[in-house]
Amino acid sequence: MKSKTKTKEGIKVRKHGILLLVIIIGGLLVPFVIVTLTIKGPPLNFPTKQRIPIDDICGICHIGSSNTSSDEWVTMKQLGANWTRVDFHWSGIEPADDSWYWDKWDGFLNATEDHNVKVLALLLYDNVNVETVNPQSDKYIHPNDIPYFLDYVNQTVRRYKDRVEAWEIWNEPNIHFWDGPIEHFYDLFNQTQELIHQIEVEFSQNLTVLSASMAGTFSGFVPPEFEAMFEAGIMDYIDVVSMHFYHYDADSLYRGIMQHMVTAQKYGFAGDYWITEIGNPTGGEYAWRVSQEKLAENVIKSHVIASNLHVKEIMWYHDEDPLVPDPLDSEHFFGLVHGNGTWKPGAHAYSLFSNHCSNSILYQDLVMNKGGIAANDLVATLYRRANGNSTLIMWYDPTTYASGNIEVTLDLGAVGDIKIHDIYTGTNQTLSDTSIMVGNAPIFITFQAATISNPVTLHVEESGIALTLYIVIFITLISSLGLAVIVIKRR
Repeated sequence: MKSKTKTKEGIKVRKHGILLLVIIIGGLLVPFVIVTLTIKGPPLNFPTKQRIPIDDICGICHIGSSNTSSDEWVTMKQLGANWTRVDFHWSGIEPADDSWYWDKWDGFLNATEDHNVKVLALLLYDNVNVETVNPQSDKYIHPNDIPYFLDYVNQTVRRYKDRVEAWEIWNEPNIHFWDGPIEHFYDLFNQTQELIHQIEVEFSQNLTVLSASMAGTFSGFVPPEFEAMFEAGIMDYIDVVSMHFYHYDADSLYRGIMQHMVTAQKYGFAGDYWITEIGNPTGGEYAWRVSQEKLAENVIKSHVIASNLHVKEIMWYHDEDPLVPDPLDSEHFFGLVHGNGTWKPGAHAYSLFSNHCSNSILYQDLVMNKGGIAANDLVATLYRRANGNSTLIMWYDPTTYASGNIEVTLDLGAVGDIKIHDIYTGTNQTLSDTSIMVGNAPIFITFQAATISNPVTLHVEESGIALTLYIVIFITLISSLGLAVIVIKRR
């Protein structure tokens, strides 16, 4: 009889233990489930006390490299592009062994100088007319042919060292742009950076040299080849880490940049960081294709996020779509401008940022968000020029749910009219009310500051949704702990 009683008591104890365990685990997991189902991503936490010089930060890939018409240059300058990134393809410069063709690039650089556009030149790709080992168009250079590639680099850099602003060695070698063993690329890269350094020493001239950008970077992942180049000790003469980003949501750019910086700094890198390709197609079949409106939003957000993280240059990919695009080919839809010359909403957004924020100071220390939880989730960045011309860019990036709207009352210390700009059309109107609703789409405001050090105060109304979610999470935790205590006492 005693044995049966003990057995029943044991079963009862085990049931209480299981119930207690379920309550505790449930109480801990439910808040995380709520956050997981509602959260958009990690919050954008920028240093709040910083001031960052913003120079000619805006560039566009491939300006004038295939279309040298004056109309294209005029359009790109209207957009505010101060840089372009262009392939100085080996096969186009050396059409036959030791035979050099410079006319195209002489003319191209004449055009860039006429329009005050700086050039990032890519040194890259194979040359079937010069290579000796399995010469074919395969974007691979056998180690035996590296001396021929170095001859092309030597001739090109020496000729244009005073006209090209920066040099980038190859493009995305971790995918099909390098079709041989990656170790062979590391060898070519190392010898190329060493050769350019020798030219620097010979002429007592600092040349800006960029690393090879890797494809496949997204939030949570940096291609292993990026770190492998540091591990191999072949980044000694590199001045700039080059990065490529293709994301559906611009917010994920934050983690991608931070991960590159953490990796590079682990190996003592103290140079700069540039984004040399970033963009979204507005058509085709790529997963990160976006609507015309979202392209405009991504343009603004990408530049704000990158500049807050000290990225020096941003090259948007790219200038314009073909006149007759293939509707299924996303590569035909990356342009800021349609093939017929009309601007996409993204072009208007690009022009706004470049023309109002380039050659300014990012004053994060002058922006003060006042309020509760929602104030912490308001992304606000102030760009100001020496004459007091100021640009405030804001959007609401809630931590606990995907999107929403909050009311923000502006105290800008402005002199004269405050203008709010439509990022999709480039039009503007005078802001008649100091209160404005801010959502996930960037708000772009310009004004004249009373003084160069005048602060901006943003009074943020609390978000009912955010507050409710935090209360639910808090109550769930407290309730689960309370139930656990009750179960323990009743045992």
